[in-house]
Formats: sequence, structure tokens, C-alpha cells
Amino acid sequence: MFSAAQNQVKASLFLVAAEFACDFLAIPRLLSAYLLERGGYHFTRLYPLDQVVIDSRADYYRALSSSQRNWHTNREDLTPWINFFVGAVFEQWERGRRRLETQGDSRRQEAIEAVAALALAHPKSHDQ
Repeated sequence: MFSAAQNQVKASLFLVAAEFACDFLAIPRLLSAYLLERGGYHFTRLYPLDQVVIDSRADYYRALSSSQRNWHTNREDLTPWINFFVGAVFEQWERGRRRLETQGDSRRQEAIEAVAALALAHPKSHDQ
């Protein structure tokens, strides 16, 4: 009986670990979306960054792997990750813009211009 209970606990811990790993992979993407929104990049409401990442999954993992190769060493290089992230956010903006264009709303052009103004005029977009 003890052996069966012990195996059940091990199986439960295994499933908990699997669920945690799955959930943890989504946390950084959710946090990125939150930080972009807080930073004034309100186009994040139009199209989810998560979907862009899912659609470019191979590039996502390649950039992540390349950037983590020398993690916490003096040879650490986040360039592959930053390049991916900038490209993904730009793609998010493009998909959001296309979504607005196809909505057929009478205020569509006004909304497109407002999103473009936010993306281009935001102070953070002019930082180094």
C-alpha cells in the first residue's frame, strides 16, 4: 500500500512539474505584453504578441537558445533575442494594423492613425 501511495505521489509531482513547465513558458510572453502596454505601446491590445511568437516558434527558440548559450558569463550576447523580440513586436503591430484595416469600421482610419502615432511617437521608440 505504501509503495502504491509513493508511486502516486511521484506521478503527481511529475504532472505538477510538467504543468509548471508549460505554464512557465507563457509567463514571459504575458509579462512582455504587460510591460509593452505599461510602456505606452497600446497597439498590443489589437493583436496578441503570444500569437506572433507561436507562429514563429522555431525562430523564437533559436534566438532564445543563442542568447542563453553564454548566460551570466562575460561572453553573454542578447543580440539574437533582442533582434527576434523587436521583429516580433513589429509583426504584432503590423497584424494589429491589418486587423484594423479589415474591420470596415467607419472610424477605422482614425484608429489606424492613432495606433501609428502611438508606435512612432512614443518616447521609448526614440531611445538609442
